[in-house]
This record gives sequence, C-alpha cells and structure tokens, in this order.
Amino acid sequence: MDPFFSSVQTGSIRFPREVTDMDGNVHDVVELSKKYVVVIITIKSPQCPVCPQLLKRLNFLGLHDTPSFKFEDTFSNTVTTVPRRDIELYRILLRLDVYFIIVCPGPVDEVRRLRKICDFEAYPYPFIADEDMSLATQTGLRMSETEIVPVIAYIEQASHTIGRIRLGRSWGRYGDGELMTYLKKQRLLLENKARRIVKGAEEVIVALKRARAAEKNRRMIRNENTNSESSTQEAKLVSQHQSNMQPTLHNAEEFHVRPASLPTELLFAVFDFLSARDIVRMVMATCHQWRTIGFEAIIQNFRQLTNEVSHALSYHERGTEVHVRSARKTTVDEGTEGSKSPDEILNVRELDGVLLELSDHIAGVRPLYIVDWGGDDLNEELYMT
Repeated sequence: MDPFFSSVQTGSIRFPREVTDMDGNVHDVVELSKKYVVVIITIKSPQCPVCPQLLKRLNFLGLHDTPSFKFEDTFSNTVTTVPRRDIELYRILLRLDVYFIIVCPGPVDEVRRLRKICDFEAYPYPFIADEDMSLATQTGLRMSETEIVPVIAYIEQASHTIGRIRLGRSWGRYGDGELMTYLKKQRLLLENKARRIVKGAEEVIVALKRARAAEKNRRMIRNENTNSESSTQEAKLVSQHQSNMQPTLHNAEEFHVRPASLPTELLFAVFDFLSARDIVRMVMATCHQWRTIGFEAIIQNFRQLTNEVSHALSYHERGTEVHVRSARKTTVDEGTEGSKSPDEILNVRELDGVLLELSDHIAGVRPLYIVDWGGDDLNEELYMT
C-alpha cells in the first residue's frame, strides 16, 4: 500500500517547509499556513483529462472574479449550479480562507499549459512542476515513474503534517464537494466559537461596569475622608504657627500625597498600547485615579474587539449559531439573514487571532470582578478556548 494511504490517519508525513514553483519563486509554506488554510491539490499528470476539471470547478464555485455559478460537465453530461444562498459563502471560502498549492509532474511547459487551460494564471497560487518526482516521493504520493496520486489535502498548522480531504479522482467525482465541506466546517466551527466568546465578553463587560461603579463609590468615600483629614491637619499647623512653637518634622504617612493628575485622554492613549492583562497588573495598582481610568480603557477595548469579531463573521445572526449537521451538508438556523461579501469579514486565521486576543483579555480581567464581587457569576464555557 502507498505510504500516504496508510499514514494520513496518523499525520506522520510532513509537507516541505518551503517549495519552489515552476517560475522559480520560493514559497514559505509555514508562513502561509499561519495566514490561510493551505490546501494541496495534486494532478495525476499534465495529460490527465479529469484532474483539470477540479480546478475549473473551483473557478465556477466562486474563485474566479466573475464566476458563472453554472458548470457543464462533459464527462458526466450533467449541469451543476451553486445554490443562491451559498454563493457569497463559497466566495469567502475560496477567495479569503484558502491558499492552494498545485503539484503536477513535469515538464514545466506542460504544467504551464495546464495552468492556462484551467484559467489559473491570474492567481498567486504556486504550480510546482515535480519533474524528478522528488516531492511526490517525499510525501508518499508517487504513483509511477511519471504519475502522482490525485489528492486534495490540507496542511495542519501546528504540526505541519498532511491531512486528507479527498483521495482519488474520477469522472464526475472530482473532490470539490469534500473540499467545500471541509472549508465550511473550518469557518462555521470557528464562527460558532466566536459567538460564544463574544457572548462571554459581553457578560464580562456587564461585570466590569458593576465593578467600576463600586470603585467610583469607594473613591468618593475615600476622597471625603481625605478632605476631612487634610482640614484637620491644616488647622493643626496653623495652631502651631500662631503659638510660635518650634516647627516639627512630620512623617510622610501623616499626609495624603496625591499623584500628579494627567489628562484622561492622554492616559487612554497610553493604555491603548497595553493588553487588558497588563493594565490590571501594572496600571490599576498604581493609584486610584488610574484604576478608575483603567476600567474605562478595558471596557472600551472589549467593545472594540467584540464589535470587530461580530462584524467579521460571514453570517448576519440573531443570537443563533450556524450548525454543521453532517459531513455532507451544512445549514444555518432560521434567523440568519444571509452571508456577507469577502470584503466585509476576516479570513479564518485572522479571526482566530482576534479570538485569541479577546480570550486573553477575558482571562486577564478576571481578578477585577472576582475581587470586587467575591466570585465569578459568569459561565466559563462561553469563552473557553
């Protein structure tokens, strides 16, 4: 059995960290996988009549700038159309989330001809002409002296191993269905996670507002007590002077020394460069004035991040989640209003990065409302990552 077929389940085969395309350009696959879902498409041979159909179908599904959303398959004599409800989502998945690497046996001029007939010349995706079959051999995909096993696979970001999406390709069964299902699952699962984290963040904002109000009340009481103590101390000094008493030195503890007040706008600008965790640990422990402004800065930061996440999702939603019901079918609950265009949202890697930042903020501010309220009444599962 081919080693790839037996090892994809264990994820033991790693894709090269760098590849060179047929035009001599070097592509850093590790960096690409941090920005996109990297998908490997192998072509059996430049002469294979079936494999180019997959690339043409990707154009029709939404990769092309002006897709027809209608595909006539000359092999199976069938016509495929994209459901209207999926058009924008497919464009998001293909134009925003994924980055393709196409591997085909050489020679270079034949691979270049393949790219042209598939209308892939305008894309940045590398076509690798594996003339000596070294890449096919390294990944266990070598079928013969001149052929590669036709595969659709993804690169696992953490381990950089190859995962299977579709093995094999035949007339009418090109693998684009499995590919779109995989890409949909990646996005929809992440967007569901985003909704849970946003919900948790909104509850944290409520808790922070309560803690902020309590802090303001304590500060008012503290200021009243300080003013009373200052008046008493001032009267004492005046009495000493009037009685011509010898001046005495006073300990610093006898006076309330207030830190120099800075404009709130300036403090906000400074705090904007700090994470919520740093504001809690360093800034809010400095003085009561900074603690109060720290609350404001953190709440403002939370609002900004939650708005960024909410507006970056591919679906308008009314408090419902997008569900993946089976391996072959994805649907959205009633209450959604349809998908947005690719220009309005983040790709899955960018969205994941914002969620990590928001989750870190949630964890970082927990001491504020736990200390102030004697416990956490929030649902931890809402923002567990």
